[in-house]
Amino acid sequence: MTIETKPAPVVYPGDDSTISWAIPWRVLAAGEVRVQLRTAAGDLSTLALGTDYTLAGVGASSASFSLVSIVPATGDSVLVEPYVSAVQTVDLADNDSFSVETIETALDRLTTLAAMLEARIGRALAFSAFSSGVDPTLPTPAAGKALGWNATADGFANVEAESIALADGAVTTAKLGAAAVTNDKIADATIQAAKLAASVLTSTWAANVDAAGYELQAAALKASREVVAAAGFAAGVLTANFANGSIQTVTLTANATTVTLSGFVAGKWSGGLLFIKQDGTGSRVATWPAAVKWPENTAPTLSTAAGAVDVVSLTSFDGGTTIAGALVAAGDTGLAFS
Repeated sequence: MTIETKPAPVVYPGDDSTISWAIPWRVLAAGEVRVQLRTAAGDLSTLALGTDYTLAGVGASSASFSLVSIVPATGDSVLVEPYVSAVQTVDLADNDSFSVETIETALDRLTTLAAMLEARIGRALAFSAFSSGVDPTLPTPAAGKALGWNATADGFANVEAESIALADGAVTTAKLGAAAVTNDKIADATIQAAKLAASVLTSTWAANVDAAGYELQAAALKASREVVAAAGFAAGVLTANFANGSIQTVTLTANATTVTLSGFVAGKWSGGLLFIKQDGTGSRVATWPAAVKWPENTAPTLSTAAGAVDVVSLTSFDGGTTIAGALVAAGDTGLAFS
């Protein structure tokens, strides 16, 4: 029998229901097929004949197989491929009868074996036909090493990952996925400005950047703006957390009998300005915590006029244990907060 369809691997997608598929070539023996299942998660398993699947049509021009207890889900894949051993099982005796079917079956098995090897070689890495004098032998795997060309570029060698050089400007914004580069992936001093394309250093930010408390040194700021946060005020409690912003606003609708200040960072000069506005009634007062230290040890008196705005500076060096307070503007009128 001729082989009109070249034996080649076939991949069938799972769909949560199908368990039987065709094998579009002649299967000469039950053991000469391999069936594998790859899940959507990438897990690969080789299925066992009789236990995981059954075969039908062995010896015919085409065959089929059916899974026994597995139903491939959507996203899973089932592979069926020829799996022929490179052995010769035909033994012809001298002066015996000549069996055409025996010879043709042996030739069919050789054809299937050749097609199987062709498919595997086609999936393998290969040098260009123009390459010569290159040793394809891979070195013994070594932990923490990268696979690279040797010093004479005629074979492979284990190399230190940090020895792989980047051409100047080779790293561009488009090549870096979001969150792809983290602190623990970069050794100190391994990234230099010359290795980064200009687009990496000058691209417009499309989202907020959190430096997590680290320093930005020798920066020249141009047209910078400060985020304005709303301080909280409810039931006579004024709450200003300067971690939310160094400029905060609040409108007093009653006396602030308690003022809670937070968001200061120990070892850093931190804090900000608090814009305090009187409501339409006016004459609202604030009772400041003892941690706030005022000039001449005297807390300022807030403006009393309705709608008047006072600006108070509140900064700290020790995380808020002591806070330097100062009235920097008083009685501003007509100032809108938004």
